[in-house]
Amino acid sequence: GRGLDALAAACGDQPIRVSQEVLAQSAGTVRQTANRVLQQGVRDGIVDLGRGTIRVVDRVAVRRLAGR
Repeated sequence: GRGLDALAAACGDQPIRVSQEVLAQSAGTVRQTANRVLQQGVRDGIVDLGRGTIRVVDRVAVRRLAGR
């Protein structure tokens, strides 16, 4: 949530080039948890995942996740 929200704010509409490991570290968790959250985000239509990239589709939903 928070790590992805901060990256999305910094990158705007551009794909975020970051590994799940780095994203997990920035969120204070492990890669497996970050992967599970990202996969749920894909299913919910919040993010799109590419090879080594994350694109936030719904910034409002990401902010809501960050607030949890």
